[in-house]
Amino acid sequence: YQRRVHGGCVADEFHTVFVHDIPQFKSDSRNDIRRFIWLIDELYEHNCKLFCSAAVPLSDLVSTAALPSTLDGIAPLMADDEQFAMARCISRLREMQTVKYFQQPHIVKSSLFN
Repeated sequence: YQRRVHGGCVADEFHTVFVHDIPQFKSDSRNDIRRFIWLIDELYEHNCKLFCSAAVPLSDLVSTAALPSTLDGIAPLMADDEQFAMARCISRLREMQTVKYFQQPHIVKSSLFN
C-alpha cells in the first residue's frame, strides 16, 4: 500500500492490481483512511481485479483499540460520513472477492495512452 498511488490512473490502465501490506489504520489517521477509501472506490468503479494482503481482517482495518464500536468495527472518533465511507469500502472489498465481480469486464474511463 502506497499513499501516493493515483487510483483513477491505475484503475484506467490496469485491469488487475496487486496491493500488499495494507496496514491497520489508526482511527485518527484520517488522511490515510480517505486515500485508501478513494483508491478502493476507483478500483471498484472500474471493475479492477484486486489482489491484496493486509495486516488484519477487513472488519479490523480501522483500529478501534479500547473504543466502543459503531458501524462494523469502525471507530466512533471518525465523522459520520467517514464511518459510512469506510463501511462502504469494506463492503466493496468483500464484493470484489466474489465470482460475480471477477466475471465483470474492466471499465476504462480515460487512458493516458489514447
